[in-house]
Amino acid sequence: MQILELAVQGVRGFSPSARAELPAGYAVLTPPSNEAVALARLLSALLFPDGRGSEAAFLAPGCELGNASLMFRGNDQSIYYLARELGGAGAIHRANQASGQWDLLTDEATELAEYLKAHVGLPPKRHFEQAFSLIPEHFPSKRPKARATAHIESAASKLSDFQPVPKATDVHAARAKLFELTKELDLSKEIEHWQFKLDGIVTQLSDVESRLARGAQVKAALQEAEAAYASAPSLDSLKLPKDIAERAKRFPQLVAKRDEAFAKLETEGPGDVLLALRSIKPLKRNPWFWAAVAVGAAFLIAGIALPGAARYLALLDIPAFGFAAMVALRYVDDLQRAQRNSRKGERRAAREKKIADDFEAETQWVKKAMAALKVESPAEIPEILARRSQLAQNVEELRARVAALDRDPQYSAAVSEEQQLKREKDAIEAKMAEKGGYVRDAGEVQRDIDRVKRSIEAGDGGTSAARPPPGPSIAAPTSGNEDPFPALLALASDVLMVDAATAGNLIRDRCIQYFLTLTDRRYSGLELERGGKAYALSGGQRTSARELSAKDVDILYLAGRLALFEQAASRGQLPLVVDDLTSVLDAGRLATLTRIFKQLGTRTQVLQVSSAPDTPTMADAAVSL
Repeated sequence: MQILELAVQGVRGFSPSARAELPAGYAVLTPPSNEAVALARLLSALLFPDGRGSEAAFLAPGCELGNASLMFRGNDQSIYYLARELGGAGAIHRANQASGQWDLLTDEATELAEYLKAHVGLPPKRHFEQAFSLIPEHFPSKRPKARATAHIESAASKLSDFQPVPKATDVHAARAKLFELTKELDLSKEIEHWQFKLDGIVTQLSDVESRLARGAQVKAALQEAEAAYASAPSLDSLKLPKDIAERAKRFPQLVAKRDEAFAKLETEGPGDVLLALRSIKPLKRNPWFWAAVAVGAAFLIAGIALPGAARYLALLDIPAFGFAAMVALRYVDDLQRAQRNSRKGERRAAREKKIADDFEAETQWVKKAMAALKVESPAEIPEILARRSQLAQNVEELRARVAALDRDPQYSAAVSEEQQLKREKDAIEAKMAEKGGYVRDAGEVQRDIDRVKRSIEAGDGGTSAARPPPGPSIAAPTSGNEDPFPALLALASDVLMVDAATAGNLIRDRCIQYFLTLTDRRYSGLELERGGKAYALSGGQRTSARELSAKDVDILYLAGRLALFEQAASRGQLPLVVDDLTSVLDAGRLATLTRIFKQLGTRTQVLQVSSAPDTPTMADAAVSL
């Protein structure tokens, strides 16, 4: 489940009309004033309506009407819209992807809660309020001190069955078993010692790695920049001349110069020589020539044939033959002019070829660069080649930053500390591997030793009645603080649906890491007994949770809650809703908690209400209420 949007009107602590889009990851919600915003309880009232109008308690002072709506994505990946009048009716809709509309599912409170549980993946109300919500009132220091003894129940009371122990039929075999159990107890204690030490090293290593994360990011960026620089095209790799960028810039000028030369040729001389030759009519097909020849021949023949003065008609052949000669001379002139034009055409073709060859010679490298860089315009060539210089500058800047980090004494110390912690971690893991595989809990082995001892005592004539093994008392504490872990184990058992011992094993490692981180390593470890009691380890001392300060008990409870939520979130996608904790934790603890929330936000949604000024800057998103 992921909450997508929250809209309220007339709700206590919020703006008069507020609408907040809530992204995935870690989001910080900033209240509009110093008045507390009960976000977790408001969401609980919306998602688990009781049908009696108890939501009216969230009305802002002076408001008679108020409403709240919630848009969220269920585990079935459907989008739901839940709207409710505070103290009045409400309904839930589901987005219809086909029609783009909202389909009404139900407006009845009981059906609404059942539908959310069955289809959306909502847990029971108790689990949502105690495991997936975190409010100041949950912390032991904020709870009422007076508690009735009858209501206090230890996790050990669920695990221990005090039954009579039968006497040992073979005392020697029982003593041999006791010897083996004693060796197993020593091994279990040794493994637990190394495990606690390993947990502390892992926690320290996690903190060191978080401090080195900035340097790792810079080095990763340097590797990416170097790879990008190596793969970027260069003049040497493409075997291009050094001035290819200038040639690419001059390319449009060369094109214009070529086109201008061709246009100038078009204005000079005849266009087509062959067309000019074909336009000259051959002399043998000229009718005027043959007509003049015929007339001249006729007058000549007539002058020869006719007698007397008629012979003078032969003189008329002179102008006729003269006209024919003139036509022939004109034909000769046309042929000579066509031949001259033909020679001009050859010179023009030669000039055109020279212009084209010169253009190709001047632009061949530009065209080769365009083909090598796979671009369509010469103007892109300088841009692509300039990127390599930019990448080179970026590489130099990142190398300078990496060099500065290497010269930083704190960073160098953190690198050395990381290497030392890794060596210690490997050494401890090797020692634990030498000791064998799985070992039982020391408390469980001790209880087996106690049972064998009592059976031996019974076999030697002692009583067979079982004495209760040492464990947490179910009586109310008479002094000091209350150990929050028995109740927390019972909650973990319900939420994770396992027995209390298994639940303790599931959350123990992360709880220890969170506890050491939140206490700034004032403690060296944390021991959680099978029965539910918690003991803080410091300087070789083992201090019960009841003897810790109220602030450390709160941190112990917070560590357990965070470990439980992390384990529960890995089984189902549910958000963690956190109210403002400035009244419980100081600024240093809040800053550490913010980093933890940011890490949890990579797995599921975390919504935190915070009035601390620095908290929104560390979140993935900041939302104003």
